[in-house]
Amino acid sequence: MRDNTQCMSKQLSNRQLQGVLKIGDVLLPGGDGFLSFSQSNQIIKIDRILDYMPAPDIKDLGMLLAFFGILPGSLLRALWWLIDSSHLWPGNMGATLRLTRIALRSLILSLYFSEGPALDAMGYKVSVYTADM
Repeated sequence: MRDNTQCMSKQLSNRQLQGVLKIGDVLLPGGDGFLSFSQSNQIIKIDRILDYMPAPDIKDLGMLLAFFGILPGSLLRALWWLIDSSHLWPGNMGATLRLTRIALRSLILSLYFSEGPALDAMGYKVSVYTADM
């Protein structure tokens, strides 16, 4: 995993950015022509998403990401397995895990597939037809 945390987000610390890279690589490890999340360098655009989040949500997300930033990879993968199995958990525990899963996947997938290497690997090109103008 490359250390891309020098991008200096105005919302997150370097440790929190390291947590984004780590969970991103758990969700998107790369392969089959796709770069891993950390190799894609899409983390540099994280403030484009965070700028629209309420401050309390950024604070809560930041605490979780800081925790991820210090966890060893094997423990983070085990924790993600627990989060990903949220459908098996009843009540408040399951609801909390499901919301955490949605939030983390949304952040990582939005960054990864917004533009750049992932779209290139899929051969996806966005264009606007202007011949009629």
